[in-house]
Amino acid sequence: MVDRVSSASALVGLLLVLVTLFTLGASEAFDAEQSRPGGARTGSYRRIAITATGLSLVTLTSLISLAPLTLAILGACCGGDWEPVLALFFIVWLLLIPYWFGNS
Repeated sequence: MVDRVSSASALVGLLLVLVTLFTLGASEAFDAEQSRPGGARTGSYRRIAITATGLSLVTLTSLISLAPLTLAILGACCGGDWEPVLALFFIVWLLLIPYWFGNS
């Protein structure tokens, strides 16, 4: 199970970096449109909303796809094959939940 967690962790780390970059870009675009003289350009808020929706869907898909591994980790809790990396993976998975509810 540790091998599965290690593989998933590398992908989750990459995903979090990409989501952070896209979120930062959307935030900067939103700030730029709000402070633009003459008001926002046509369609700019829609484009930002589409990006935010896409990021929320990516997060939800990640939560769903990692749920079986997370449940397997909970099943192994405190057993003979328990390792600290499993707890860390579970914590990271839990941290995705507030992101989903905060951006949906």
